[in-house]
Amino acid sequence: MEKEEKIEWEMAGFRSYPKEWLIWLIPLALIIIAFLIFTKNFLGAIVIALGAIILYFYYFKSQENIKFILDSKGITIEKTFNSFSSLDYFRFSETQNEILIKHKKFYLPYLHLPFKDKNKEKIKNFLLKHLEEKE
Repeated sequence: MEKEEKIEWEMAGFRSYPKEWLIWLIPLALIIIAFLIFTKNFLGAIVIALGAIILYFYYFKSQENIKFILDSKGITIEKTFNSFSSLDYFRFSETQNEILIKHKKFYLPYLHLPFKDKNKEKIKNFLLKHLEEKE
C-alpha cells in the first residue's frame, strides 16, 4: 500500500496589530462616557462603553494556531475541507508569505493559506500536481 503524501503546518490565526493607541482607549472612553452621562445621554454612554470593551478584548485576545493540511483529496483548514475538484487555481501573494486559492464558484472568497518561507517549494510542488498556478 502506497503512503499518501501529506503536508501539514500550523500558523498563528490572528494577525497582531500595533497596540500603542489602545493606551488612550480607556481614558478617552471614560471622558466621552462622563460627558454623555453629564448630558443625560445614557444610551450613548452604554454604546461607547460596549464599543470600548469589545475593541479591548478583540485586540488583546490570544493568538490561536490554525492547522493546515494538504493531501491528495484536497485542502483542510482547521475542520473545513475543500476538495481539489472545487478549486480552480492557486497563486502566491507578492506581499506576504501566503497562498491564494481560487474557488470555481464565483461567489466564494479566495482561500488564504499563510506559510513559512522554508516550505514554499514543497507546497508549490505539491499543489502543481493538483491545481494550475497563475501569476
